[in-house]
Amino acid sequence: MPPPDKFRIALLIIATLISPAILQAAEVAPPLLPIPDPAAITKAEKTIADIYKPYPPKKAAEQKDLAIKFLDQAKETTNDPAARYVLLRDAAKLSANNADLETALLAIDQTTKLYESDASALKRDALKRVVGEMVNPYSAQILLMPLLKLSDQALKDGNYDLAQESANAAEKACHTVKDLPMYSFVKEQVTETNEVQAFYQLSKSSLEKLATAPSDPEANLAAGKFLCFVRNQWHIGLPMLAKGSDGALKVFVNLDKSAAKDPAAQTKAADAWWDMAQSQTGINKRGILRRAAYWYSEALPTLTGLNRPLAQKRLDESTAGGRQGMARMVDLMPLIDLGSDAVDGKWERQKVGLTSDGARTARIET
Repeated sequence: MPPPDKFRIALLIIATLISPAILQAAEVAPPLLPIPDPAAITKAEKTIADIYKPYPPKKAAEQKDLAIKFLDQAKETTNDPAARYVLLRDAAKLSANNADLETALLAIDQTTKLYESDASALKRDALKRVVGEMVNPYSAQILLMPLLKLSDQALKDGNYDLAQESANAAEKACHTVKDLPMYSFVKEQVTETNEVQAFYQLSKSSLEKLATAPSDPEANLAAGKFLCFVRNQWHIGLPMLAKGSDGALKVFVNLDKSAAKDPAAQTKAADAWWDMAQSQTGINKRGILRRAAYWYSEALPTLTGLNRPLAQKRLDESTAGGRQGMARMVDLMPLIDLGSDAVDGKWERQKVGLTSDGARTARIET
């Protein structure tokens, strides 16, 4: 016997508000270790401090180097959960305290893969620390891209508070650096995180309402839009849109439902979503374009003539989701050749980026 509507909707609310990344990790990851008890942590801290005297080092460059050493040491320390935990914890703190957000996040990711820890709280702590170190254009420049990447990943993970905070920090960094070319990208990220947060709050109340009124048209519309346009969970959101109060949108839903295995219907659905997206803005447009991209990719192998290059062109544009910022950014790190691009200073390539000898004139041009 299928569960009653109220129970089914309640389960849906819980599943929807949990990040897909968390659900996926729960399916494949081994059991997490508990956080070591205080006595074990204190013992590990004393051992580590004795090995790495003076601890922590006074110079910022030495602290950043030590954080990377701690990450490597943590990989080898498999027989001492307390020491491993302290190594990862301190790697995150040392990195964040010296405006090295990428290394801090690597340490946090390792911590959350191994221990029963709050990833959101740890990342927000790291964010608070790096923002506190963003006191000059140099540190702000270093942090600008990692902050944007953190915000973008937080959006994908459904961590909208962190996404908003990271985007706001990136905007602060951009102002500090006075990087006008980057400002439009950063502003776009700030706008998107604000839109998604507002969308999320509206949908959360709608999902809660559906637990007691599963046929409510307005609640179905708001929840369905969030699930489809923001979370990209169309298999859950489409039935809600079908019960929603927007009659015009139901036409697109019906086209989508009929597109399962028919290439002609897939192209028709893709074209319909594409056309609809042209009259939308912001998060709605990006979400609708993602659906158009999905159906174009399904139909493409069977298309012929001009229909094929047209579908490919729209697929490429839809995949970018109408974004001008993060979708167009390219990681240039792999393109840097230290032999020819290092203008001044001694540079070394590390696992998480590049380090210099700290010379005031050290720079790279490529």
